[in-house]
Amino acid sequence: MKTKLTMDKAGRIILPKPIRDMMHLTAGSKLEAEVVGGQLQINAEEDEDPPYKMVDGIMVIIGGGPTPGGLAKAIRDERDAMADRSKRTR
Repeated sequence: MKTKLTMDKAGRIILPKPIRDMMHLTAGSKLEAEVVGGQLQINAEEDEDPPYKMVDGIMVIIGGGPTPGGLAKAIRDERDAMADRSKRTR
């Protein structure tokens, strides 16, 4: 998604809601700004506690955007372990 932003006198910019939603940014989200090759890059730091809920005893991340790779793997591993435990108790 590409959009134009305007900086105010204090140097602040506002990220449009569609971008905030797509990146799962909320008040207090940590961002990192860096100049690379003459371009400003703003990256969201990985959320230590991404929003999730339990569905039928399985942890499900809320939202449809990208998630930290380590978290997605941890969830898959936990689901596999739960399925193995379930098979052994039958």
